Amino acid sequence: MKKIALIIPMLQPYRVKLYERLIDSTKDKYEWCIFHGVKDFDDARPAFEGVVKFKTNSYITKAKRFGPLSIMLQNYLYRDLKKYDPDIIIVNANAGEVDSRRVAYWAEKNNRKLILWVCSWDSNRAKGLFRFIKRKLTKIYYKRGDRFLAYSSHAASFIERFGIPSNKITVAYNGLDIDELENKRDYVAIESKKIKAELNPENRTVFLYVGGLIPMKLPLLLVDSFMKLNKENENVELWIIGDGPLMNELEDKVSNSSNIKCFGRIVEDVDKYFAAADWFILPGAGGLALNQSMYWKTPCICSVADGTEADLVFDNINGYRFHEKDSDSLYLVMKKAVNTSSVKKETMGSISKYLIENRSNTDTMFHAFIDSIEN
Repeated sequence: MKKIALIIPMLQPYRVKLYERLIDSTKDKYEWCIFHGVKDFDDARPAFEGVVKFKTNSYITKAKRFGPLSIMLQNYLYRDLKKYDPDIIIVNANAGEVDSRRVAYWAEKNNRKLILWVCSWDSNRAKGLFRFIKRKLTKIYYKRGDRFLAYSSHAASFIERFGIPSNKITVAYNGLDIDELENKRDYVAIESKKIKAELNPENRTVFLYVGGLIPMKLPLLLVDSFMKLNKENENVELWIIGDGPLMNELEDKVSNSSNIKCFGRIVEDVDKYFAAADWFILPGAGGLALNQSMYWKTPCICSVADGTEADLVFDNINGYRFHEKDSDSLYLVMKKAVNTSSVKKETMGSISKYLIENRSNTDTMFHAFIDSIEN
């Protein structure tokens, strides 16, 4: 029986069911092991903490800086993967992950199939020579791939720019398990009405942010834009759900505003907040929060995120877009959202849910993975 190794930076709570399905559906042909990182730093992204049904192997991830470049050391990954000796390797490909690059080299030298799973998100910190080095390292890495899984159509185009032919690329639209969301639809409908009545008795327009309170997600930019809007319109609220290094600074910034509510980190029961809000805002990096909001028919406002937004949020059709890192642009879009008619907003919500149900979900991802493994 052939072996498959899947290398991921962390065991994400929202990915466990996809991995279980992949492993269970191919158990007669393949043995799987999930190699996942355990971080020694806080990036405000919680890892799965329960018991899983599949074989795992953990490695320690350490973040280092080389000028504007991020380098990730993956202690014991290379050693343990060679010991497992897989026939097929699927790796969440980031050019700055040192041991994943060593694994790719080992796969090429030992004639093992290498599938690179690519997001294409870029912080754009690297300029000049550093950017040249980063692109060179990425090109060398990608040349070793036999097949590619792209998070989005944007990621597919990104991969092609490194000389990879399109017939090697399958778009695995990044998504959530909608069956799991559907199973709690009635509960969420009831609970969302309760919290809206409890938290927003004035029936103000509610903007929601859910995500880590870290610089690349730009939560402080969102607060600045909202405060500007709130000065001229008292009938708006901002709900912030999340935790991270910026929490103290954010709480100080909003301490005098009764129209901004901070809830801290909520994981298990967050869907009712998505359903209760009028608009979801993703001011910076991220992606899956868009999917979650769209499933509950809450239109989204975003700029440049992780590339998946180009397949999800279409300006003035099912949401609004603003200029990257531009507080004034976000303020104007939020103002536009407040003045959007209920009929148009409802249409936006319906289009959003259709996209999630028919494309950007784990069912689509499952078939893309199987296609890349088998072909």
